[in-house]
Amino acid sequence: MRKIKLVFLFIFILFATNCTHTRVVSFIDPDAGAKSYNRIAVVANEDDLSDRLAIEKQMVKTLLDNGVNAISSLSLLPPTRDFTLEQENIIFRVKTS
Repeated sequence: MRKIKLVFLFIFILFATNCTHTRVVSFIDPDAGAKSYNRIAVVANEDDLSDRLAIEKQMVKTLLDNGVNAISSLSLLPPTRDFTLEQENIIFRVKTS
Protein backbone atom coordinates (compact mmCIF):
# COMPACT_ATOMS: atom_id res chain seq x y z
CA MET A 1 0.00 0.00 0.00
CA ARG A 2 2.83 2.36 0.83
CA LYS A 3 4.42 1.64 -2.55
CA ILE A 4 1.23 2.63 -4.38
CA LYS A 5 1.06 5.91 -2.45
CA LEU A 6 4.66 6.70 -3.39
CA VAL A 7 3.95 5.97 -7.06
CA PHE A 8 0.91 8.25 -7.01
CA LEU A 9 2.91 10.94 -5.23
CA PHE A 10 5.69 10.67 -7.80
CA ILE A 11 3.20 10.89 -10.69
CA PHE A 12 1.53 13.90 -9.07
CA ILE A 13 4.85 15.70 -8.55
CA LEU A 14 5.90 14.91 -12.11
CA PHE A 15 2.59 16.18 -13.47
CA ALA A 16 2.61 19.34 -11.33
CA THR A 17 6.16 20.32 -12.27
CA ASN A 18 5.55 19.78 -15.98
CA CYS A 19 2.38 21.85 -15.95
CA THR A 20 3.98 24.87 -14.32
CA HIS A 21 6.65 25.46 -16.97
CA THR A 22 5.97 28.78 -18.71
CA ARG A 23 8.08 30.59 -21.26
CA VAL A 24 7.36 34.16 -22.31
CA VAL A 25 8.86 35.61 -25.43
CA SER A 26 8.50 39.31 -26.16
CA PHE A 27 9.96 41.80 -28.56
CA ILE A 28 9.56 45.43 -29.55
CA ASP A 29 8.63 46.27 -33.12
CA PRO A 30 11.15 48.91 -34.27
CA ASP A 31 8.45 50.74 -36.27
CA ALA A 32 6.12 51.03 -33.27
CA GLY A 33 8.66 51.88 -30.58
CA ALA A 34 8.24 55.65 -30.71
CA LYS A 35 4.44 55.68 -31.05
CA SER A 36 2.12 56.79 -28.29
CA TYR A 37 -1.45 55.53 -27.92
CA ASN A 38 -4.31 57.25 -26.13
CA ARG A 39 -6.55 54.21 -25.71
CA ILE A 40 -6.25 50.47 -26.13
CA ALA A 41 -9.04 48.50 -27.81
CA VAL A 42 -9.55 45.12 -26.14
CA VAL A 43 -10.57 42.38 -28.59
CA ALA A 44 -11.42 38.89 -27.31
CA ASN A 45 -11.20 36.22 -29.99
CA GLU A 46 -14.29 34.34 -28.83
CA ASP A 47 -17.32 33.19 -30.85
CA ASP A 48 -19.75 33.19 -27.92
CA LEU A 49 -20.88 36.82 -27.54
CA SER A 50 -21.70 36.43 -23.86
CA ASP A 51 -18.22 35.10 -23.09
CA ARG A 52 -16.62 37.70 -25.34
CA LEU A 53 -18.45 40.54 -23.60
CA ALA A 54 -17.51 39.21 -20.16
CA ILE A 55 -13.85 38.81 -21.13
CA GLU A 56 -13.59 42.24 -22.73
CA LYS A 57 -15.40 44.00 -19.86
CA GLN A 58 -13.15 42.37 -17.26
CA MET A 59 -9.99 43.20 -19.20
CA VAL A 60 -11.10 46.82 -19.71
CA LYS A 61 -11.95 47.12 -15.99
CA THR A 62 -8.56 45.69 -15.00
CA LEU A 63 -6.72 48.02 -17.39
CA LEU A 64 -8.70 51.06 -16.20
CA ASP A 65 -8.01 50.12 -12.56
CA ASN A 66 -4.30 50.16 -13.42
CA GLY A 67 -4.42 53.56 -15.12
CA VAL A 68 -4.55 52.35 -18.74
CA ASN A 69 -7.25 53.92 -20.91
CA ALA A 70 -9.06 51.03 -22.63
CA ILE A 71 -12.30 50.31 -24.49
CA SER A 72 -14.13 47.14 -25.46
CA SER A 73 -14.19 46.29 -29.17
CA LEU A 74 -17.88 45.41 -28.88
CA SER A 75 -18.65 49.05 -28.10
CA LEU A 76 -16.81 50.06 -31.29
CA LEU A 77 -17.79 47.22 -33.62
CA PRO A 78 -21.33 45.97 -33.01
CA PRO A 79 -21.69 42.24 -33.77
CA THR A 80 -24.81 42.93 -35.83
CA ARG A 81 -22.70 44.18 -38.74
CA ASP A 82 -19.87 42.71 -40.78
CA PHE A 83 -16.78 44.86 -41.13
CA THR A 84 -13.86 44.49 -43.47
CA LEU A 85 -10.39 44.58 -42.01
CA GLU A 86 -9.87 48.04 -43.48
CA GLN A 87 -13.09 49.34 -41.89
CA GLU A 88 -12.09 47.89 -38.53
CA ASN A 89 -8.68 49.54 -38.73
CA ILE A 90 -10.26 52.91 -39.55
CA ILE A 91 -12.72 52.61 -36.64
CA PHE A 92 -9.95 51.59 -34.22
CA ARG A 93 -7.69 54.41 -35.44
CA VAL A 94 -10.40 57.09 -35.09
CA LYS A 95 -12.02 55.91 -31.85
CA THR A 96 -8.84 55.04 -29.94
CA SER A 97 -6.74 58.07 -30.81
